[in-house]
Amino acid sequence: MNKIIILITLFIAPVFCAQNITITSGSLTLNSDAAMTVKGSFKNIADAVNMNSGSSIIVSESSSGDITYNRTLVSDNWYPV
Repeated sequence: MNKIIILITLFIAPVFCAQNITITSGSLTLNSDAAMTVKGSFKNIADAVNMNSGSSIIVSESSSGDITYNRTLVSDNWYPV
């Protein structure tokens, strides 16, 4: 089984593909134009994955852990969620 272990802060842009990813420490931030495809499992043990508005993650198998999605709003108007 191929595994990528992320140990430091990593900023992804614009396109990243991997087989299996396990994040044990540090953080992963996807910039607003980034896309990440995982052709396998995605484990976020560190719970330090941040996605900026416009980015995407596609996981073909299982996924675990928390992801924070930071949405950018263009005005002070109300937005339905």
